[in-house]
Amino acid sequence: MNGIGDGVVGCFHNMKLQELDISNNLLTGNIGQDILNLSEIQSLQLGYNHFTGIFPLSLIANFSSLKELVLSNNNELRIETEVPRCVPSFHLEHLALDNCIINKRSNGKIPTFLIGQKSIVDLDLSGSFLNGTVPIELFYNILISYL
Repeated sequence: MNGIGDGVVGCFHNMKLQELDISNNLLTGNIGQDILNLSEIQSLQLGYNHFTGIFPLSLIANFSSLKELVLSNNNELRIETEVPRCVPSFHLEHLALDNCIINKRSNGKIPTFLIGQKSIVDLDLSGSFLNGTVPIELFYNILISYL
């Protein structure tokens, strides 16, 4: 494990990365606006750190190449998918948001953007304080092998 602090994502602003895995470190602070520099990323793995603050999904909604997003086990990270509401241009295959706080502003609403994700194979939202009914549309045309 490393102990790198705030602003680590900003270190990669001049690179056209396809994959970034900085998971399982002791990274702290907000993920922040620097993530916008990774617009060509296909795999973004920031899980198992100590990120905090609010991470709006709208921040990465235009990352059309994104196939894998892992924010798991950032226990104090608040992921907002409904406020502001967005329709992402990406089609994920792997999504892991387990043990994060999802949609606190909308009382733990199950992320509606998942309905438009037709390529998801792995989906982990466990331990994320979700509340409500799972939309039946979530199970149409998806190939989930792990839920």
